[in-house]
Amino acid sequence: MKKSRTHARRKSRGPKISRSRLLLLRNDLDGMRNTMSHTCDNFWVISEHDIRETLARTEQKIGRALDMLKTAA
Repeated sequence: MKKSRTHARRKSRGPKISRSRLLLLRNDLDGMRNTMSHTCDNFWVISEHDIRETLARTEQKIGRALDMLKTAA
């Protein structure tokens, strides 16, 4: 006779990410969206160098957001 009971399998609880990190991620994405819309609206006014810097910073933020989501999943 078996002395230990069988354990029920737990359901997947979704990604492991804290609320504060999720809020930080949401704020970063909102900021990126605002920056990109501002850049598109003022494309002819902003210098090419500033546009390149903005795109580089946005690319870095997107990379950090993707890394955060990879570790959460």
